[in-house]
Amino acid sequence: MSVCPICGCEKSSVNIIDYQYLGECPVCGYVNCDATFIDEIVAGNIQKHIVSGIFRQLYNENRHKEKKIANAQELLDMVTRPQNPMEQIDRILIFLYKNFKSMTNYITIDPKYDYPLAFATGDKEMASFLKHLFDSKLVNLEGSRDHYSHVRRNDIVHNSNFCLTIEGYEKAQRLQDNKLNMDKVFVAMWFTREMTPVYKNAIEPAISACNFKPMRIDKKEHNNKIDDEILEEIEDCKFMIADFTGQRGGVYFEAGYAKALKKEVIFTCKASESKEVHFDTNHFNYIFWKDEEDLKVKLIKRISESIKS
Repeated sequence: MSVCPICGCEKSSVNIIDYQYLGECPVCGYVNCDATFIDEIVAGNIQKHIVSGIFRQLYNENRHKEKKIANAQELLDMVTRPQNPMEQIDRILIFLYKNFKSMTNYITIDPKYDYPLAFATGDKEMASFLKHLFDSKLVNLEGSRDHYSHVRRNDIVHNSNFCLTIEGYEKAQRLQDNKLNMDKVFVAMWFTREMTPVYKNAIEPAISACNFKPMRIDKKEHNNKIDDEILEEIEDCKFMIADFTGQRGGVYFEAGYAKALKKEVIFTCKASESKEVHFDTNHFNYIFWKDEEDLKVKLIKRISESIKS
């Protein structure tokens, strides 16, 4: 047994070897980082519960040995974090959903050790999230209890076995289905031979560099009307990149539809055509590019700074 340098849990097996912390922890899952990263935590560059949450997520996704973490930004870039309490609570539902076997299969969630599942600040906040789920009839407690309270005696937690209700299962399934599309980027552009290298050498690698997945409708296999497929893909995407080079009417329509759905749209166009973009779109913050490398660099910067992962 050793003390985890992240959460302070005394039941971890995290050890330091050649200035590298490695080992399992019942709170963080698995710690894999340089000693310099621990210095960043001590300096306050990143909050401990955020670090625990990310390490625990990487562990649950079997990604905990992908890379040794050297700095805070490197760790933050590896996962999508919940942005508010409701998204934190949703993480608990998704955890139960992923481990679901039957409506009578109860799964233990101990706030003392499992608060990183929801990126909670600690056991008290985690217990409040669990109480909300129980009061909202999204989870049941083993033993048919009519209320939830976080009770711990002699380091044994009571009222800690949960299963999804039908309502909880339905909501978790919707959340999981939505999550599958949250990394999809719809690309609207002129599909012509001269634009193929622009997509291959600029748009596609820029999207991938920001941990998103590009979607081009001409690459999708389907047996439906193309118009219906386009609208469906736009509705499901995280955001859109619309390149207006060639001034194609379809690109204007698709960008307008995405804007109507309150989707983020990144407007791009070859610099030589900057005077040709339609007057009703020229007030948007276009990326006017000179060549493929210029577009790639500018796209990565725009995506990184304007799109929440």
